[in-house]
Amino acid sequence: MKKKILSWSTGAIMLLAIICVTVYSCKKNDQNNVSSSDDFSSAVVGVWSGTEGDSDYKLTFASNKTGLYEEFYHLSSGNTEHYFETFDYTMTDKDKGTIILHDDDGSYYAGDPEILYFEIVAENMILYRYHYGSRETICLLHKE
Repeated sequence: MKKKILSWSTGAIMLLAIICVTVYSCKKNDQNNVSSSDDFSSAVVGVWSGTEGDSDYKLTFASNKTGLYEEFYHLSSGNTEHYFETFDYTMTDKDKGTIILHDDDGSYYAGDPEILYFEIVAENMILYRYHYGSRETICLLHKE
């Protein structure tokens, strides 16, 4: 009788230990599967637009980390040139990110891809790039 109780007790303790390890490892995996960029991308999803000089800019960010960059350049003749490209983006922080523009056929530019950067400040987006080592602001955008 003592052997049966000891056997059941040992089995119950082993089962309890296995359950504890399984639950702990599942919680740990759930925390590891959430990347910081997944948490932050919802801040930029949507349409952002603004004007700088003779150009209107419109950036559309999708939740799948892709988007559409559009520039409407107003010519002195009264006509408008529409320039657009698709892009991929990554969030580097809760309010900062990087945009990599694609060529017309969806590939990256020959050589180095065109890289733009953005920061969200007071519900506005600052779009900029680095030109010959200096930060050059392109436009201040607001969310539509």
